[in-house]
Amino acid sequence: MKSEVIAERYAQALLEVAEGHALGESILEQVERFREAAGRFPELNRFLESPRVPEEKKEALIGRIFEGEAKKILVRFVRLLLHKGRIGYLKEIFSLYPKLHDAKRGVLKGTVTTAYPLEPEVLARLKSKLEAEVHSTLELTCVENPGILGGFIFSTGTTLIDASIQRQLAELGERLKTAPLA
Repeated sequence: MKSEVIAERYAQALLEVAEGHALGESILEQVERFREAAGRFPELNRFLESPRVPEEKKEALIGRIFEGEAKKILVRFVRLLLHKGRIGYLKEIFSLYPKLHDAKRGVLKGTVTTAYPLEPEVLARLKSKLEAEVHSTLELTCVENPGILGGFIFSTGTTLIDASIQRQLAELGERLKTAPLA
């Protein structure tokens, strides 16, 4: 719990500095780039967290990973984490940054699962109704799953709306099992 609080505070601080320099999007791109590199090379996190590796080598590596204007802010940020002994939180901080960035913009990412692809106008109407339900602008990822038979399943990670035929049939089956025989 404590680590989540620490990571969130640092991620929030990074976002505030980025927004203050009008570099929120650039920082987001660089954070995603780092997360992608860390996913491909798990030894990257071990290298950064190792007490045996001198800080200068860690800083040099970070400098090569980041580019452009965002580089200055991120290199300073990572140096701060190094000097404060908080580099172990980098992965967690960088996973929180995109969520905080989206929240600041009032955007919520979600997934809509349907049995078949939806027509663009049907998807637009569904998105509009879902946005009214969650009171946020949505960025939707569409997924197909013929197993749900029809309807849709909407998920944001914290919200789930299951309006699938599969769920409705399962509920009907449960009600029929408990219904008294006449």
